[in-house]
Amino acid sequence: MTHYLMSHVSRLMSNCPKSMNETLIKLAPFLLRARKIATGRENLKKKAKSLAFLLVTTDLSENSLNQAKRDYQCPIYTIGTMETMKELFGFENTKIAGVFRSSLADSIEPTLKGQ
Repeated sequence: MTHYLMSHVSRLMSNCPKSMNETLIKLAPFLLRARKIATGRENLKKKAKSLAFLLVTTDLSENSLNQAKRDYQCPIYTIGTMETMKELFGFENTKIAGVFRSSLADSIEPTLKGQ
């Protein structure tokens, strides 16, 4: 791992809630670098068939969550608040993010199922 990624991971692990999945924290920078994560409802709708799963925040409204369940035929996992999303991926004011099918997604999803 590069020095930047190592410092980013250690900072995330100290700032994120204890319940946050350690595998997700460690692999978040790689998801970004490989461009295997996206935000924006319209953007996600265009690429819905290639999504492995969605990450949503606890502050997502009930209506938006129900809409996501209707629009996307993939698992949905809750990862914390918008602040958590910002800490992990640098996405400000983001409540929903989609992770595309990849080996990274395959590594993260089993640990999210166990939460």
